[in-house]
Formats: sequence, structure tokens, C-alpha cells
Amino acid sequence: METVGIRSAERGRLDSLTGARFLAALQVLLFHFGAPLVGPGGPQWIERVRARGFVAVSFFFVLSGFVLAYQYGDAALKGRLERRSFWVNRIARIYPAYLLGLVALVPLALFKPWGTASQAFGDASVRAKVATGLAHIMMVQGWFPRLVSSWNIPGWSLCAEIFFYAVFPFAAALILRASSRRLFGLLGVSWVATLLLPLLYMYWDPDRLGVTTDHSFGLWLLAVKFVPLIRLPEFLFGVALGALFLRQRDKVAAGGPIAWAALGLVGICLAFLPLPYPLLHNGLLMPLFGLGIFGLARGGGSLGRLLATRPLVALGEASYALYILQVPLMYWLLLASGRPPGSAGPAFVLAYLGLAIAAALACHRFIEQPGRLWLRRLLTPAAATLPVAPFARDLKLSAG
Repeated sequence: METVGIRSAERGRLDSLTGARFLAALQVLLFHFGAPLVGPGGPQWIERVRARGFVAVSFFFVLSGFVLAYQYGDAALKGRLERRSFWVNRIARIYPAYLLGLVALVPLALFKPWGTASQAFGDASVRAKVATGLAHIMMVQGWFPRLVSSWNIPGWSLCAEIFFYAVFPFAAALILRASSRRLFGLLGVSWVATLLLPLLYMYWDPDRLGVTTDHSFGLWLLAVKFVPLIRLPEFLFGVALGALFLRQRDKVAAGGPIAWAALGLVGICLAFLPLPYPLLHNGLLMPLFGLGIFGLARGGGSLGRLLATRPLVALGEASYALYILQVPLMYWLLLASGRPPGSAGPAFVLAYLGLAIAAALACHRFIEQPGRLWLRRLLTPAAATLPVAPFARDLKLSAG
């Protein structure tokens, strides 16, 4: 029944989107470490879906813009969005778990027997490790793409998120006040803008790589993939989508068919279509992600009800911790078991998945929640007074 999801939206909660966050974070984790679960003899279409799990980052960027527009839209329209309080709240939500992920890697970075076993550090000097570590602590590594592959690699998307948060108070009022026609235009312009540089990269091939994959390495390719300014259109797409949703939130709409159609089309694209890597990495599927988010926000039908179940909502609330701790946890488990990187088998990966989910739930409960309250009080007591919609209480981002 669609009214279930719509009532949830009226209460300020969109639980199906919270559940979807867990599946997206899990997709990123399987992209990084799930290859042994499929194996060389497994169905090729399943392996293609797994190997293209990096697309979940684009989903998270769109979802971030959508939820911030949903959460703060009314305040932005009325000129009551206080920028300092907004920024404090956003930093307090993401930084405790982010810092934990970096701290967990310090022994691996500084002690040579561990550092050389980890692909994130190799034989880099202590000075280089300190310099790159400081860049990660300050969340600026994405602006220097060569640094992304050091320390906690998934943290690059949080660097982009911090930039999006900086932009949002200035862009939100303009986007939310735009006419519906202009909002649809912004959706189209954002999609074209996010694909423009990948298309130019493919045309000129400045790194001379030829056909690129997720294993390709080139300075220009790194810049196209990771520089926050280049990924900004995906976030603005989500803000525009959220503005459109706010205008239709009181209308009864069948979100189930939309959500199922979006999921099916995304599955077909990932499993069967020969899509160029730079485009796929940087938002090619953004319109389908937008349809899925919009459909789930409108109720989502049976898919929405499944994603809004209590276990998936709880996992969704811990999805950011799952995303940001996936690399440190894997490195520690490999070292503890005496395995070199890349040597994990199916049983090891399954055990890792269980431990990663348990660690994420614990981190959310004992690190994120108290840590965000402490940071709010530390940075400014007034930040705690900023209205927070119930759904967005635990919103955090991820990526691959």
C-alpha cells in the first residue's frame, strides 16, 4: 500500500531510503573485496554487477542532495538556514567515524612490517605518510588526486561531501525557489555537466591509457574521478530532485512502479551493457538513481516496504560506518590471519562481511552518536538547536 510510505514521509521519515543506503554501502564493499564470492566459474552477469559496485558512490551523492533539500528546504526558502549551524551539524555527523577509520590505519602506516603489507602505504617515507595523513585528516585529499590511494581510500567521497556541504546553503535557496520547469532543466544540465569531462577525457585520452577500467591509473583519470568540483553536478541533481519532491509531497503518487522500474533498469545496465568506465563511474546512471530515490520517497510499493523494515533501517543507519571502516577492517583481518593482500578466499570474505556489519553497528552506537553530540557542543552550543528532520538524523555518505 503506497499510503504507508506517504504517511512515513509526512512524519518526516523516509525509511525506505535509509534501507537503500545499506544495500548501496554493501555494493561498494563487495566491489572492493567481494570477488572471491563469485569466483571465475560464477555467472558473468553477477560478476559484472559486483565489479561495477563503484556506481553506488554516484547514488550516494544524488541521495545526499535529495535528503538535504528535503531536510532543510523549508528553512532555506524562508531564509532561516543558519550556515554555521548547518556546517557544524554536517561535520559532527561524518567526522567521528571518519577519524576512527584513519586512526585504525596509523599502526599500518608507521610500522614497516605492517605498512609494507598494506597497499595503502607501501615503502613511503614517514614524512610522506605524515603529509598524506594530514591531508586526509583535513579532508582535502580529493583535491590532490594522487593522495586518494593512500590511507583510507573510500574517504575521498567524504572530501567531496564536505565541499557539497559548503556549497549547499548558497545553492539551496536558488534551486528551491526555481520554477518546476527550471528544476527539470537543472536535472538535465546537471547530468550533461557530470558527463562532460569524462567524455572529453575519453576523446583526448591525455593519460594514453586507451580503454580504461577500475584498475587503470593516470593523473588525469584520477582528477576526473575524484576532484570534488567535478562531482558537484551529481549533488546538485539530488537537490533539484528534492525540490521537485517537496512540491509534490502532498500528492498521492504510485512510487512502487517507479522504484521497481529504476531498480530493474540499473540492474540491466550493470549486468549486460558495455558502458564506458569513465562515464559509468561519474554519473551515467544518475537519472535512474534519481527515479529510484523519487519512487522510494513516494512510497516505493513492495520494494519500499521491504527496505523500510526494522532490520534494514538499522543497517541503513550504520551504513556510513560500514563504508568508512571497510578498508581498515580488511587490512587488520588480513594481517591478523597472516594473509597477504588479495589472498582472501570465499570463507574469509563471508567472515569479514559479518564482522564488518557488526563493527558498523557498534561504531554507529558507541562512536558516531556520542561523537556527534560532543562535536556539536565543542564547535558551538547553538548548533544543537538547529531543527533536524527525523529521517535525516543519521544521514551520512559513502563511496568507493
